Amino acid sequence: MCRWITFLSTEEILLSDLVLKPSNSLVEQAIDASYHPGFAQRFNHQVNADGFGVGWYHKNSTCPAVFKDTEPAWSNVNLREICNATKSACVIAHVRAASPGMGVYAPNVHPFKAGRLLFAHNGAIQGFSQIRRKLLAQVTDEAYLGIMGTTDSECCFGLLLTNLAKDGYSKISPYEQTEPFGHDRLYNAMKRTIRQLEHILIISGIREAIDVPSRMNFTLSDGETVVCSRFVDKYPLVAPPSLYFAYGDALQMQRELCDEENADDGDDEDAPSDDSRHGIEILDDHDAVEKDLSFQQSLPGKLLKDVDPKSCAFIVSSDPLTKTSSEITWHRIAANSILCYTRGSIPRLHKLKVGGAKKPEDYAFFLVDF
Repeated sequence: MCRWITFLSTEEILLSDLVLKPSNSLVEQAIDASYHPGFAQRFNHQVNADGFGVGWYHKNSTCPAVFKDTEPAWSNVNLREICNATKSACVIAHVRAASPGMGVYAPNVHPFKAGRLLFAHNGAIQGFSQIRRKLLAQVTDEAYLGIMGTTDSECCFGLLLTNLAKDGYSKISPYEQTEPFGHDRLYNAMKRTIRQLEHILIISGIREAIDVPSRMNFTLSDGETVVCSRFVDKYPLVAPPSLYFAYGDALQMQRELCDEENADDGDDEDAPSDDSRHGIEILDDHDAVEKDLSFQQSLPGKLLKDVDPKSCAFIVSSDPLTKTSSEITWHRIAANSILCYTRGSIPRLHKLKVGGAKKPEDYAFFLVDF
């Protein structure tokens, strides 16, 4: 289990304003990731010391830069130097808690890069060692050769890249494409990847044989669109790991991330689930249909502030980056959903509908296309 943040904005931000400075920055989450109001501690690792990575896009390049190391994020001097000197309008950063049996070495550190794409994962595919060969048999030669490490996460990225290569939108390899992929392609590729992973787990007997769920909190970006999933294969019996988003005026959010007063580190385990300081649950009924978020939506009250999308920032984070901010509202993302955002637009939420098997001998869970 790990922690990650994804940032996409119309305005550039210093990496340090995401990774270092907020009261619950990603470096703080590496040290202590226990602050996730409204979510239980289960399946949320408290310490994430098995490496870190930061990927960012430069305004003059479509290909992201990545800095990774196997050191804990809090002890790496170069991370601070780079974050204090680098600005970007699109960032994916990750701190790692390695799954048992997964080596702590550089190729296993997130985010992973392919062409103009960045990808990171919080979670684990249970029984991965048993299905690894079957999973890799599904990927293209290009994606297979691109897998440098031993993690389930990188194999999931390889499967996602395969889905992009075979989606019929373009004959250009996703490794070589320079144009943005767009919301539809990235969303469909992620949804298809989750479905394929579920199918492989089911036909391999892993899902029924292993009590521990497979957790798939993925984040993917091409620098113009971000697509993030919060998913677990045993929902609603088990909830996915925590995941939040914030959306609002870019400059105001940047100021609040840096200027927030030091928060009290009190225990929030018993905080009510509708605590307005931290946002509200979005459509968490497991049979909800796909739905777009809008300024008028309320559960109750406005979910998104009435701001100009052309001047907004969008942040998705495993844990809220701020603890006391009155200007940044952290909304808990619905279980088994995919949240998408393209720069200059509003976020779009897609629920993954749950269906049941017709016969007991059939698999008991599957994802249904809309």
